Amino acid sequence: MSTKSPLFALFICAAALSAQPNQLTTSEKSAGWKLLFDGKSFNGWVDPSKKNPPGDAWTIDGHAIKAKADPRITEDLFTNENFGDFV
Repeated sequence: MSTKSPLFALFICAAALSAQPNQLTTSEKSAGWKLLFDGKSFNGWVDPSKKNPPGDAWTIDGHAIKAKADPRITEDLFTNENFGDFV
């Protein structure tokens, strides 16, 4: 039998439900976390569709960056900034 209370479980569920996709909490921001993807656009990324020739290997769907199955041009996806450690 678990020693955690139902109140603890309710707290965890409420925290999970209040979190928005692709957003940092205030405490994450103050801890220095940086959001790499806003869930809507290639802001902060080298947009493949703006290259010459335009790439089509990546798309944004359902708040996620997804690789297309059979792109016309196979390409890597890069952020505009260089990063070291990340989670």
